[in-house]
Amino acid sequence: MFNSFQSYFVLEKVHRQKDEEFLNILDRLSNGDTTVADYEVLKKRFIMNVNRDTEKNFENAIRLFSTKKAVKTFSLSKLHNVCDENGNLVPIARVPAHHGQGANLGSEDDFSGLLSELYLGVGTRVMLRSNLWVNKSLVNGSMGTVTDLLYEEGKSSPDDSPTIIMVKFDGYKGPGIGPENLVPIGRVTRYWTKKGSGENCSRNQFP
Repeated sequence: MFNSFQSYFVLEKVHRQKDEEFLNILDRLSNGDTTVADYEVLKKRFIMNVNRDTEKNFENAIRLFSTKKAVKTFSLSKLHNVCDENGNLVPIARVPAHHGQGANLGSEDDFSGLLSELYLGVGTRVMLRSNLWVNKSLVNGSMGTVTDLLYEEGKSSPDDSPTIIMVKFDGYKGPGIGPENLVPIGRVTRYWTKKGSGENCSRNQFP
């Protein structure tokens, strides 16, 4: 199959990293050729070697973890400390997914990224797990901040789930609502077929 290609392009320039020294370190790291000099450079950024002001600049940076359990543990710890502009703790709503019969046994991967439960509040950071509007950059991986949870009239947390999540996406230039150009995010439904039984299951959740 490979030999059937008539032409190809060799990508020789890295566009996502402008720091030549760091670029070379990453290149050697990816090949397993890290040097002692590389380690000395990286060591400068270990958390015990930076001052508090520098550390604070990265409080909301994206973290990389080796397991989903570690991701969940860290995310829950951040939720416990979400405050409004006055320093008051923000209430966090637990948003369970709506499941078809037997679907609660499926993982988020089975349902294309839909979680069995979400924890959301005003000010929480979220990542879109679906391509909602590719031309306007509302794609899988887009980061944003929750600005409001909207409920049907007469309903509220913790007994009910919101119907719309209002999100301010970083760098979003498409049409939105109000001066902050907010994007309303509704629930979506994904389907999964159980192995063995062939049973079709569904999960409905905010993406």
